[in-house]
Amino acid sequence: MITGATDGIGLSYAREFARRGHSLILLGRNQEKLDKVKRELKKFVPEDRIVLICADLSTATSETYKEVATQIKGMERDIGILFNNAGVMLPSPNRFLDQPESSIWQHCTVNIAGVLMVTRCVLPGMCKRKKGLIINMSSMAAMYPMPTMGVYSASKKFVESFSKSLEYEYKSYGIEVQTLIPSYIATKMVGWSKVLSSANVFTPSSDTFAKAAISTIGRSSETTGYWSHGLQHWYNSHFLNQTVWNWACWFGLKSLDTSKRSR
Repeated sequence: MITGATDGIGLSYAREFARRGHSLILLGRNQEKLDKVKRELKKFVPEDRIVLICADLSTATSETYKEVATQIKGMERDIGILFNNAGVMLPSPNRFLDQPESSIWQHCTVNIAGVLMVTRCVLPGMCKRKKGLIINMSSMAAMYPMPTMGVYSASKKFVESFSKSLEYEYKSYGIEVQTLIPSYIATKMVGWSKVLSSANVFTPSSDTFAKAAISTIGRSSETTGYWSHGLQHWYNSHFLNQTVWNWACWFGLKSLDTSKRSR
């Protein structure tokens, strides 16, 4: 089961799992996009093994998640992998009060509540089966508090902390939890920067990232997923502190922001 499955990393993971013959439950907010993905993937997986769930996590309530649980009822014990991928990023680097209120709420509803509540829908079946894998998408942005992207960084730190707690609580049930902590990936989420939106060795495309990251399943409970991101994480861990990180965020991210220049 993959959330945010119609674009970016979620779609790339869906392709990789489909090529490996896995049945898929794809959750996205746009039915037309979900149908398009299903048409693409049925060349790898029979159509009746691709289940679509249309739900907008940015406006989700408890009723939304009850409906998700209802739609997977009867399948929940067969869900071997859950990829909590759906996420949002602030529209550009800025001070907190300069960020749109709608974006701030979306970080709460998608990046935090979405991870919690979709996990709550799927985890009981894994517990009954005594086996499962939950992959949660955090970020290298959670390494230190991140000025100009503070809400995003904090939401990803939440995911990281929740993942580690979940791993400890349910390891006796045979459930593994993997936390992904990548750096920037060239998807629509970084559309505010032409540099970051251009795939290269440091900001890989979602397809390149997915091919690398999926190979870490069963090998690591926490991973950047991609070799150059691993180098960045090592460097940041050994040579940066909060003061340098603050400076890099304040000046570095603002210099990469081309959204205002193009207006």
